[in-house]
Amino acid sequence: MKKICVIGLNYFPEISSTGLYTTEMCEYLSKHFEVKVITGYPYYPEWKIEESYSQKNGILEETVNNVEITRVKQYVPSKVNPANRLFHYWDFYRKALSVCHKEKFDMVMVILPNIFLLNLAIKLKKKSPQLKIWVHVQDFEIDAGLEMMKNLGKIKSVKNSLHFIEKKLFSKFDMVSTISEGMIMKFDTRGASKEKQFLLPNWADVDFLYPIPKSPYRKELGIKDNEFVVMYSGNIGKKEDWDILIETIKKIPSEQDIKFVIAGDGNKKEYVHSALKNLKNTILLPLQPKSRLNDFLNLADLHILPQKKNEVDSFMPSKVMGIKATGRPLLCLANKNSSVYLEIYNNDLGYVLDENNYDRCLEKIIEIRSCNLREEKGRKARKHVIENYKYENVMNNLEKKIRNLLT
Repeated sequence: MKKICVIGLNYFPEISSTGLYTTEMCEYLSKHFEVKVITGYPYYPEWKIEESYSQKNGILEETVNNVEITRVKQYVPSKVNPANRLFHYWDFYRKALSVCHKEKFDMVMVILPNIFLLNLAIKLKKKSPQLKIWVHVQDFEIDAGLEMMKNLGKIKSVKNSLHFIEKKLFSKFDMVSTISEGMIMKFDTRGASKEKQFLLPNWADVDFLYPIPKSPYRKELGIKDNEFVVMYSGNIGKKEDWDILIETIKKIPSEQDIKFVIAGDGNKKEYVHSALKNLKNTILLPLQPKSRLNDFLNLADLHILPQKKNEVDSFMPSKVMGIKATGRPLLCLANKNSSVYLEIYNNDLGYVLDENNYDRCLEKIIEIRSCNLREEKGRKARKHVIENYKYENVMNNLEKKIRNLLT
């Protein structure tokens, strides 16, 4: 049986974003290959090592659902900024490098945004030229950071230098993949030829996430039947436009009976909670357990995703798949050139506001509440997920691609 090593910072028991998708991918592949994961101690999205691991140190060996896991304890900053985030990535890289030489593999897949892992895979290939190396990009974080820094001087020269380095590194890989059509186009300027590119979208388990008539959370949270629930659930980070959402929530007229539910964790949580904690129309919650995710997502009459205006295909919000799988409508505020905007708009899967119309957010929510097509858009979104992003289908395509690569 061929042996695959997957190296990335995030893995089980993390239940959101990259950690969730890497876990589900590895557990599927373990049915067909021998799979080893090298990862960090769980810390995301709280940016704090999980309590059950906090007193442990050094290298840990675990086996979960037929996947062998080696954990190294990485530095985790309590207050995240660009400098300590880079050190966080580098610290994991150097510790992962120290353990991954101990075994031989047929293929190594590294999971980005940790850009240092590109060099790790290349080092392994130099040592074993027959080794196949694959990079899967969940987040082009360098692009996202540069977009946020556009107002700084010399940004163009910095961007060109970074992309030159990326081009040299990506060109050495046997396979490159990412999660959306817009993101995969970035490989064209990063030294990866078309035959090496593979679309590996994030998926949804449509048997685990599905529509239900009424969520038990409505009763548990004391939300009245006539109240219209608008929800954001996921990472409360710097890629979302929290100011527009906070402004919208504060302006909602009381007679509209609209209740906002904000659930999650992340480095902007304190800022968001501080702005909204005293509002009667808002419920603030931690990230909900995976076992109750379907009930929770079904609480929403409308999900909202407020992306930063300048975010264009540096990443694809992973929460979108789960929302669509539950058949609940979505209002997406995003740049009109981004993949998430185009997918929703072109396939009529929900509602969108482009970067020039964010100030219409309040008006749009009130309009959607009275729209009799709301449920139809939700049904269409679920159908789209089943046809294009069903877990088993995405994984089957990945398995075939790996077998072809290793033949």
